[in-house]
Amino acid sequence: MIALLRRREVAITAYGIKTSRTLFVRRRGLTRAALLTLLLCGAARTSFAQATSDVVPTGRTEPIDRAIRADLEQNRYHLGPIRLFPFVEIGNAGYNNNIFGTTDHKVADETADLSAGARILVPIGSKLFLRGTAAPTYIWYREHAEGRTFGGTYEAELALLFNHLRLDGYGRDSRSSSLLNLESLRTVLARTQVGHATAEVDVAGPVSLFGEAEKARYRFDANPRPEVFLEDPGVLNRNEERVRAGFRLHRGEELSFSLAAENVRTTFSDPAQGGDNRSRALLLGVRLDRSRFYVDVSAGYRDAEPIRGSRFREFRTATGSYFVSWTPRSSVELFVDGYRGAQYSLTVENPYYLATSNGGGVNLRFGPRVTLRAFGNYDENRYPVPVAAPEFQGRRLDKVVTYGGGFQWLLGRRLTVGVIGTEYHYDSNVPGAAGNVFRVTSVLSFQLSPIVSIKGGLS
Repeated sequence: MIALLRRREVAITAYGIKTSRTLFVRRRGLTRAALLTLLLCGAARTSFAQATSDVVPTGRTEPIDRAIRADLEQNRYHLGPIRLFPFVEIGNAGYNNNIFGTTDHKVADETADLSAGARILVPIGSKLFLRGTAAPTYIWYREHAEGRTFGGTYEAELALLFNHLRLDGYGRDSRSSSLLNLESLRTVLARTQVGHATAEVDVAGPVSLFGEAEKARYRFDANPRPEVFLEDPGVLNRNEERVRAGFRLHRGEELSFSLAAENVRTTFSDPAQGGDNRSRALLLGVRLDRSRFYVDVSAGYRDAEPIRGSRFREFRTATGSYFVSWTPRSSVELFVDGYRGAQYSLTVENPYYLATSNGGGVNLRFGPRVTLRAFGNYDENRYPVPVAAPEFQGRRLDKVVTYGGGFQWLLGRRLTVGVIGTEYHYDSNVPGAAGNVFRVTSVLSFQLSPIVSIKGGLS
């Protein structure tokens, strides 16, 4: 039950382990321009990290066995049994008109992230696979030299895939520049460390039992540092532990239903934040994966209570998320997505707020080379504890409207250019809390080979 920013950031970069959306585009036969449009949208519609399982990705996902098979089929580079996927990438290179998300005295800057590394896949027999990523990154700001630093993404995964038993262990350590949350729209340096284990066993025909355990550590630094006073993002530093167990009813790889119970414990490094809590939830999941129609839904009821004497106000409410994609023609994709749940807050009075988000968009492909994208989203943040502010008393309500659009143009077999713009408009019933952030993202992608590419642009 943590903030929501990375919900829409499905791992679809060159170095991401979870390559599901790339596989979907290839299977559907869409052009590379369409794929990079999806990549741009993932960056434009940034969303917050979420550990609880009632948050689904806003994009198609592939079963791990199918993703591994695809990697084995496409790979050209071998070091003995090791399949190697090297890359060089320039991303997040562009313009932001309000890097600190302030209401007035906006500060703009240009940024770029340079990554060079590789993914690896190591088959250990026919059922055991080791996957990993090493992607050191240099984070650059044009005007704010103090914000220049090193980050990166490092991942490792061990998957055991028997016919009726699947075991998976996954670890990730990432350090990147990203928006803190939709409450502040501020760019910070975020570090995430996650360890996750999953087990699933078939027990009777289409029925399987599964269990998951996860431990995560989130740290946020003010980078670059603002010249005016702003809340320290380190207030949101926290540790989370999650366990989940349930059963799944599935019909092949197309359709599945799941029912699970979940327990999440969150503790903050700074007790003054007041957000220490434990939540329990009963969750229903539905997933339908067809060539032209895709549905991923998680819905349930969550009960949260304070622990360690925190100020957290208990709640009992429905939570969940959804993503639906429909492709009526090979050149048209329509999609909608949404979320409802608790997010952690920087405000003094409220350790959290309840967020509701709904949105959608369209991808249009014109011929084999040009793809257009348009999207929009509406978010409401409702705070449970009344606020006492100048000229205002009552419960705070924030509204965030996000919209944008752009295009991708495939100039040749290996060269693609694209431009996309995104506007975040923030309004609140608390005087002086409104603001906006505007980003323009241009991407230039030159692919040296099917698995080595250089990407760049503005964001």
